[in-house]
Amino acid sequence: MLSPLAAFLLGLLQALTEFLPVSSSGHLVLARALFHLQTDGGVAFDVALHLGTLLSVCALFYRDLWDLVLGACKAVRHPAITYLHPSKDQRLVAALILATIPAGVLGLLFKSQLEEMFQSPKIVAILLMVTGTILLLTKLARSKDREISWLYALIIGFAQALAILPGLSRSGLTISAALFLKVDPEKAARFSFLMSIPVILGAAILEGRHIFESSIPWVSFAIGFVTAVIGGFCALKLLFAVVKRGWFSNFGFYCLAAGLIGVIFL
Repeated sequence: MLSPLAAFLLGLLQALTEFLPVSSSGHLVLARALFHLQTDGGVAFDVALHLGTLLSVCALFYRDLWDLVLGACKAVRHPAITYLHPSKDQRLVAALILATIPAGVLGLLFKSQLEEMFQSPKIVAILLMVTGTILLLTKLARSKDREISWLYALIIGFAQALAILPGLSRSGLTISAALFLKVDPEKAARFSFLMSIPVILGAAILEGRHIFESSIPWVSFAIGFVTAVIGGFCALKLLFAVVKRGWFSNFGFYCLAAGLIGVIFL
């Protein structure tokens, strides 16, 4: 049984780690293992937390999302003109669609294998250390403010697909991939969070049925969800400030330390 206090703590943990490049799924697995949190229907609760952080993304980027929707509608009405002279928003929509494909394919083909990995805290801890190493390597990246082409979108999409594995940070890998491609850091972060929307939504749809099968009290679901929304919004603001100041790679030290603790104590 998941108590309201545990729901709040897990919701806060999810919010702080979903957008910071430290792997929210990995932290949830390690937290349950370290503190012996027994959560029947844990997948359902994770879905609720991810929906909470999804709402925080939509709240922060609502203007961008509105522009993308308008661009997509214009493309449907005038496909020939869009093909010949796509607008900036329409090119971004195409890039986001391409970037979403790898994660969608991987998630559908290897769903059962991925769920098994969520039961192994030791593997999660090791992958968290891999995330830390990748983040530290971004210190070697030099920005040239390149645009995110369709090829770049696919490369970043493959990075997002790998991050389905618990312990590999989605934001960490996608932003790192963009930085290695010499994309401006703020532009890389914006693209990373916009491309997270269809992936989180798709995962929630696939696993949403578990919410009605879970034995977790609805009050715990509500507390976790609300905490994830508020905390996720704050974490987004924090990450953009960190990226702007060039401190992104420093999260690598934290990931290495957290992974090492997991390897030693789990």
